[in-house]
Amino acid sequence: MALRDALRFVAGLHAFNGAISELEDVVEKILFMQLAEKWFALMSEDLEVEEDYIEDDLEHNRVMTWQ
Repeated sequence: MALRDALRFVAGLHAFNGAISELEDVVEKILFMQLAEKWFALMSEDLEVEEDYIEDDLEHNRVMTWQ
């Protein structure tokens, strides 16, 4: 009887560890997706700033060529 209880305990512990592992994988994926979204947002902001600088440079060059 004690052996059977011990085996049930070990099986339950194994199932619990498996569930925790799956949960950790899900959390890791969620965190990775959040990081990717933030990185994409930062890159988009940088591209917008670069486009503004390019437009300003082009406008400045147009003004300089007309003078």
